[in-house]
Amino acid sequence: MERTISLVTPHFQADLHLKDYYNDDYAGVSFYIGHKDSGQLSGMISIKGDYSGTINLQHMLSLQQSIFDDIQCGYDDTPRFGTEILKALIEFVRINYPMIHTMELTDLSYMDTIDLVIYSIMLYKQTWYEKRMKAYRIPKEEYNEYREQVELYASKKTKESVSWMEMQYNMIMSSYYTNSILHTYMKFFEETFHNTATFPDFFYRIGTVIPLNEQSAFYRRWVDEIVRIYITDDRSWSKRTWYIDIN
Repeated sequence: MERTISLVTPHFQADLHLKDYYNDDYAGVSFYIGHKDSGQLSGMISIKGDYSGTINLQHMLSLQQSIFDDIQCGYDDTPRFGTEILKALIEFVRINYPMIHTMELTDLSYMDTIDLVIYSIMLYKQTWYEKRMKAYRIPKEEYNEYREQVELYASKKTKESVSWMEMQYNMIMSSYYTNSILHTYMKFFEETFHNTATFPDFFYRIGTVIPLNEQSAFYRRWVDEIVRIYITDDRSWSKRTWYIDIN
């Protein structure tokens, strides 16, 4: 059976299209929000069979812009379509499918210029999924290891181990674009480096003088390399699977 319902949030509305699938071994509901061909937000609710008790989010184009805007705007209170619709979807599943306990999603939040997982961690010590949706990874031991590495990256001790000359070299070797911005704001960047305690503080402060539409291109590559020095768990960058509790 196919049906369409309206998801209404405080600021947005979207149609949720659902289709039931049943056989002897499986029961589930596929869904998509947006256009069927592009599947801006789509996935499968598994009721019986493999992955039963979970909702798997498979395509998340409508989330990507919300994630990007949240990061650039400091996770402010501005309403964003992707965020509100995802929360409305979770609430719909929680009420109508009480046997579903967990949402599983695989992060594909890459913009043309930057990996949004890196972008959020470098500034705020959390991914968008952790900060907005209280997401986690399993097994718990792997998640705890990842969190320890994030805290190491963001610690005072780590920043104290890096000199301004080393940081400047990273920027110079990154790209012509980053290098040109460095030379424009050299004095401010150097003063800020010496007046901030951690990498997130430093990266956030220097971003305040760069136009929003240029920040991701500026941070590209050199910050990515710095973050990966300390967050060495390859699972953070390969599997990228997150879990969100529903019921």
